[in-house]
Amino acid sequence: MSTTTIVSAPGKVLAAGGYLVLDQQYPGVVISTSSRFYTVIQTASTANQIVVRSPQFHQAEWKYNVVYDATGIQVNPQEDSVGGKNKFVHLALQHTLNLVAEIHSVAHVQERLSDGLDIAAVGDNDFYSQRAQVSSPGVTVRPVV
Repeated sequence: MSTTTIVSAPGKVLAAGGYLVLDQQYPGVVISTSSRFYTVIQTASTANQIVVRSPQFHQAEWKYNVVYDATGIQVNPQEDSVGGKNKFVHLALQHTLNLVAEIHSVAHVQERLSDGLDIAAVGDNDFYSQRAQVSSPGVTVRPVV
């Protein structure tokens, strides 16, 4: 059975820290914005595969295989990902799936990923554009979802 889940969260601006915050030893300062991010999660057709895409950007698609072993759940980037490597997406998936396994069980994660997942992440146009540019003639505003 195909399932769709849509979630939304406030956007943020990383004021200090940059990508170093992906390493736990480095802190960062984040400021919330009124613009929002939306994520649409759907079941897919390939077991234990997660495809993450951001349709607002050119070639922004990353594929991951999920492997279950004695150390827990491993998320491995696929070499054929159009967007190359994305450490942020990779680590977000890795930590999220292991947290779900800790709360529920590894078997629960395996069951949920039996058809794989297709994840689309999009942001409000305000997050990426200046209002003057968006309202100028000839600019196409993309729908959020």
